Amino acid sequence: MGEEVIDDLLQWWDTRDPAKPTFMWAHLYDPHHPHIVHDGYTDIPNTYDAEIAYMDDQIDRLYQQVSNDAPNTIWVLIADHGEAFEGQHGEAAHGLFLYDETMRIPWIIQPYPALESTKVIETPASVVDVSSTILGLLNIKPIENIDGIDALQSTRTDPVYMESNTVQQRFGYHPEIALSDGHHKVMPTANPHLYDLENDPLETKNLWGDTDPKWKHWQESGRNLYTDAPKFTLDAPDASVMKQLEALGYMGGNNGSSTNLSDFEIDAKDRLTTIEELSDIVKSRRASTPSSPEDIIARFEALLKKEPQLAEARLMLGQTYAVIGRKEDAVRTFEEALSLNPESVVVALNLANQLADLGRFPEGIAILEGVLERVPDDQSAQSNLLRMLSDTGDHQSAIEKGTAWLEQHPSAQLQAILGVILVRNNQLELGKELLSASLSDELPREHVHRSLGHIALKEGKVDTAILEYTQELERFEDPKLRNTLAKIYEQQKNWASASKEHCKIRELTPKNVRAHLNCAQTLFNQGLYVEAKEALQPALTMAPNGPFVLLLAANIEAKQGNETKAKALFDQAKKAREAQIQQGHDAQPEAQ
Repeated sequence: MGEEVIDDLLQWWDTRDPAKPTFMWAHLYDPHHPHIVHDGYTDIPNTYDAEIAYMDDQIDRLYQQVSNDAPNTIWVLIADHGEAFEGQHGEAAHGLFLYDETMRIPWIIQPYPALESTKVIETPASVVDVSSTILGLLNIKPIENIDGIDALQSTRTDPVYMESNTVQQRFGYHPEIALSDGHHKVMPTANPHLYDLENDPLETKNLWGDTDPKWKHWQESGRNLYTDAPKFTLDAPDASVMKQLEALGYMGGNNGSSTNLSDFEIDAKDRLTTIEELSDIVKSRRASTPSSPEDIIARFEALLKKEPQLAEARLMLGQTYAVIGRKEDAVRTFEEALSLNPESVVVALNLANQLADLGRFPEGIAILEGVLERVPDDQSAQSNLLRMLSDTGDHQSAIEKGTAWLEQHPSAQLQAILGVILVRNNQLELGKELLSASLSDELPREHVHRSLGHIALKEGKVDTAILEYTQELERFEDPKLRNTLAKIYEQQKNWASASKEHCKIRELTPKNVRAHLNCAQTLFNQGLYVEAKEALQPALTMAPNGPFVLLLAANIEAKQGNETKAKALFDQAKKAREAQIQQGHDAQPEAQ
C-alpha cells in the first residue's frame, strides 16, 4: 500500500545526510487492478478515482515533509501507463495495445526555483525523456547515445515511438508498434492503423490508406525502430520473479522474442474475440467459485484447436491437466509449449517438475541443467534441481552443488532447500543452521518447519516439534504430516488435539477408512460417543467387515448402553479378525 511505501521513505529520509545531495525514487502501485477502496475514501463512487485520491494524499505526506526540510527539491511525477476501462479497444486494463487511454499519461514537474506560473508543453514527450530532462534541470551534461531529449529545452522533430511485446509473447501475434506526434498516430502492424487524434481523439476511425507519403515513412521508421538491436542487454529474470509477474497478469506464457516482424502475420486488433475468450477463461479459474477443471480444459483445447500458437493458453492448459492428475497430458502440453519457445524458463520449470512427479527424474534434471546453462543464477531452477537430485537419493551431489551456489549468491531460498536436503542426509546440525537462517525473510517455504520439527523430535524437544509441525501445516497442507502430529498428541494422551488432527485428515481423505477410524477413536477416547458413532459411519460403509471398525462400533454401542447390539458387533469383529489373520493380513484395508 502507498501508506507503507511513504512510511518507509520518510523513515529513510530522516537518516540521510542533509549536507549531501539526495535522490529519492518512489513507485506507488495503488491505482492498479485490483482496485481497493481504502478507509476514508468510500464516498468516492469510482474505485479508480478513489485509488488516485488515496495515492495523491500519500504523495502529499511526502511532499510536505520533504519540502519543509529541503525546499530546494525538484519534484517529478509521472505514470508508467494509463488504464483501459469497459473494454476500450478490446482491452480491460493495460499492456496489450497502444491507444491513448493507456499511453497518454500525466507528467508533472516542479523545478527549483519554482516557475511563477504553470507552463504546459504541447510537444509530445516520452518516458524516455525523463532522465535527460532531469539532468537539464540540474544543469548536468546530458548522457551521450541515449534516445531521450530534454523535454523542457528541446523540441522533438520525430514522432514519439511506442511498442508493446505482450500480444507477441502471449498470443504469437504481431507486436504492437505506434508513432505519434500528438496530432496523428500510426500503428504499423500487420494490419496498419492511422488515426487523426484531433478530430477522432477516441481513435475509432482507421484512416490507413491515406495517400500522404508521410504515413508510409512513419510505417517504415516504426518497423525499423522495432527491429533495431538494443544498445544494452538485461540479465534474464529469475524464474521466481517470472512467477510473480505471472501472478500479477504480466506473464502467462511466451512466444519468444523474435524481432523479425515477417514472422508475425496476425494483427492482435483483428483477434479481439480470442483475447476476450482467453481472458474470460483465466477469470473463471480465479473466480471465488471457479469453473471446473474439466470445463476449463475443454475451453483451452477448443481455443488451441483454432489458434495453436497461443503460448499462454498452452501453459495454463498444462497446469490444469496437472491439477487433476492428468500428468502425461500435462507433460505433452508443456513439451508443445517449449517447442514453440525453447527459451521459456517458466515452461521449462513446469515441464521439469511434472516429469519429476512422474518419477522421470533424469529427464527433469536434464531440462533444469539446460536452463542453468542459459541462466546460471536462476534460483528456482537451482532449487528444483537440488530437490530432484535429493529425490533420486543423490544427496551428496545436491549438497555439493547447493553449497557452491550458496557461497556464490547467498539467499534464503537456497538456505531452505539445502537445509532440507542436509536433514534428509542426517546432517542435522548444519541443516538446522541453514533452515533457521532461511526464516529471516519470513517467506513461507515448504518443508522448512517440517524439517525443523523432525530435528526437534530427534533432540527430544517434543513441544518444539509440535510448534514446527503446526507452523508447516498452517501454510502447506499434508495429511501425512498431520498424522505424525496426531500421533505425538496420542502419545501425550492429548485426545482433544489428536482428534482435531485426525478429523481434519478425515475431511482431506474421505475415501481413507483408517482416517475415519482414527477420527472416531479419538472422539471415543474423549467420551464423545455420539460424535464418534457419526464419524465412524463412513468407515462401516466402506469396510463393513473391517475388524477394527467393527470393534470400535461395538465399543461405542456398549458405552451407549446397547449391550445386545454391542455383543453382536463384538462377535462380528472377532470373526472378521480371525479371517483376516488366516489370510495373512494384519492391517486395516483402505477403500479405493
